[in-house]
Amino acid sequence: MNQPIDFICFSLFRHDDPISSTAMEISRELAKHHRVYFIEHPVTWKDAFFSKAPVVKRAKLDNTGKGYHLKPVGENFFVITPPAVLPVNFLPGGKLYNLLWGRNQHLLNHILRQVIQDYGISQYAFLNFYAPIYFRQIPDDIQPYKKVYFVLDAIDEVPYTAKHGVKAEKDQVMYSGIVCCSSKLLYDKYAAFHSGVHYLPNGANVEVFIKAAKEQFPVPDELQPYSGFRIGYLGSIDYRMDFRLLNAVASHHHDKTFFLLGPLHTTEVPDRKNIVHIPPKEQHLLPAYLQHFDCLIIPFIKNRLTAAIYPLKLNEYLATGKPVVTTNFSEDLKEFQAMIYTAENADEFNSSIDKALQENSVVKDMRITAAAQNSWENRCKTLLAFIMQ
Repeated sequence: MNQPIDFICFSLFRHDDPISSTAMEISRELAKHHRVYFIEHPVTWKDAFFSKAPVVKRAKLDNTGKGYHLKPVGENFFVITPPAVLPVNFLPGGKLYNLLWGRNQHLLNHILRQVIQDYGISQYAFLNFYAPIYFRQIPDDIQPYKKVYFVLDAIDEVPYTAKHGVKAEKDQVMYSGIVCCSSKLLYDKYAAFHSGVHYLPNGANVEVFIKAAKEQFPVPDELQPYSGFRIGYLGSIDYRMDFRLLNAVASHHHDKTFFLLGPLHTTEVPDRKNIVHIPPKEQHLLPAYLQHFDCLIIPFIKNRLTAAIYPLKLNEYLATGKPVVTTNFSEDLKEFQAMIYTAENADEFNSSIDKALQENSVVKDMRITAAAQNSWENRCKTLLAFIMQ
């Protein structure tokens, strides 16, 4: 096809989440040249009653008179928020689950039809970012040009998502013409029985993060009270992290300060004076913090969940040129072994930090070049090639 196509995206991640997501980064990049309609995963009635999150407020406000909330966030980027749906994940599989799930899917199908009608969409690609429960099949009357499903995590390794998600993801893969897997382990899992499976790892918004290497920023207020070396972590602070290792490393490097910058989703962060939490920041503010970190870390625990992760933050780190120390949790790290430090345990992590803080700048340009090659712009060019072939 010769005409530019529109994109309708459906994502488990919110458009205003406090940290980067594959869904938002790809959607924003596509919106530079295409119309993008980003349908947020619906909240449940339970969320609507108990939560005060911004997405709940949007779900309660039909500002279009068409059954959904519309929020333009750019010339070509429109966020669609459905109303709240029935909570179903707590139910076991069976007739009641299927009945209530079917009602929810019927509502979402109606909204999809309405969006297609309201905006004159004739040719579109439907991108589902790791939200397998809904839109497993698109109704015949509104079939997309291509349906793409993104496998972004080992869905069977998190109990909440595994309950209904394992079967749902298999259905998504079956009914999608293109399946994009963000890690080699996930690719190997599905490539064996689907000819449209591709390896499409995470990228980076290089034009933002390279500013940490190219521009000068004042020391952010939260960092100013801390002298000496600053070690930084960027991203969600959660169950993927090895807090025992982090505690041991912070104890060994007691003369350095470890900053965890991102949303806090756990109570397991070690209670140490040299471990400091900084709330999440908008992406354009991050280069100032990264510039004043002397070393960047990914202290993930090594298990079956993290083995399937190609960390989004890795290319963001590399774009700064800063040294990176990480646990050796995924085979996807191997291609970066000449420019990062990997550790099997706390002792190796400690020595890697020492090496990182003493290195010269020879590897800096290599890191920036690697990040540029792995930009979201390049990832989207690859994605478009999959879709148009």
